[in-house]
Amino acid sequence: ADQEAAAEAAAPVGELGALPGMALPAAQVLASLRVRLLELNPALAADAARSGFVVDDQCLARYLVMSNGYFTASTAQGTASTEGPGSGGGRGRPKPSVPKRRISGPASSSSSSSFSSSPSSSSSSSSSAPAPASAPASAGGGQCAAELLCATVAWRCEQRVGRLERRELAAAALQLSLYVHGFDMLGRPVVLFTPSSEGACPVDLAVQWLVYTLDRAMLLGESGAGGQRATQFTWIIDFSKVGVPPLRTIKASMAVIGQHYPCRAGAMLLVHGGSMMHWVWRALKPLVPPQTQRKLRVVSTKEELGGALTEVVPPSQLELRFHGGQNPHTFDPETYLQGYAPVDPSKYESSNAAYLKGGNHGHRI
Repeated sequence: ADQEAAAEAAAPVGELGALPGMALPAAQVLASLRVRLLELNPALAADAARSGFVVDDQCLARYLVMSNGYFTASTAQGTASTEGPGSGGGRGRPKPSVPKRRISGPASSSSSSSFSSSPSSSSSSSSSAPAPASAPASAGGGQCAAELLCATVAWRCEQRVGRLERRELAAAALQLSLYVHGFDMLGRPVVLFTPSSEGACPVDLAVQWLVYTLDRAMLLGESGAGGQRATQFTWIIDFSKVGVPPLRTIKASMAVIGQHYPCRAGAMLLVHGGSMMHWVWRALKPLVPPQTQRKLRVVSTKEELGGALTEVVPPSQLELRFHGGQNPHTFDPETYLQGYAPVDPSKYESSNAAYLKGGNHGHRI
């Protein structure tokens, strides 16, 4: 699964040939998808830029994967194949369904700092074309992918992603041990999460901090700070401080990751869970996309002692609290937020606009 994830992350979209369920070449599919996006929201470039969201080939491909199911690049034919039930071959991978939920148009700036996993049906932009009422559960190709991407942009605008003040983030940082530190063997940023007991941190604050952390991980990965450019990140979730598992927080977090960060998880390691991990996983499994389930591993104490974590993360990048870790880092919210500033939309809008009009294929600021 790790090798497949690395291949997915590294393969240029143009080399994927026909995308899943599509008879057209990838370039034609993406061109049609750009047209559909602008039909749904003519102001998409500006709305995305307000929250630091980059629209490019890889972004569109991730939403096509989300709406169409798992696919791989064929080295022999240069084409991709769906491998869900009834595909007539492959390895029998399940085909994930698109979430059945209402899709709203991009929202205007909201003064509320409360976060939720999906956009409000009551807010819409006056400059936007109305989006369809719902995303069909059957993977409706590019149209469904466009609706899902527009929903993410609407949600980010509504929740003021990238535009929160430092004091708002600091309030969440003091209550939740969730941060980015270090890189794995593939240069992907490592996101470390140490949940505490249920009720220790309000769910809206937890999700607010989660979104900031994931955006920070994406920027780090795409900057090449880990030695190579990475579009995914690795999770280590440490249950050592959990009394009553914070299932509401974890469920809300999984919903955000599944709907608004598709194909971003490269690996997910659950450690120090003991006997409770069995029923925690039973509660969470329905919320985790099939692609992510294949990348998730519950690491036992014996496996950790055997080097399961250092196979994924170099010892120099792994904190001392994990067996084999050599990094003395401890999380300090004040230090972590030094230099934070809200997103500057001008850094993103021109690139997004050029790409959506077809003149810029995947260039990033």
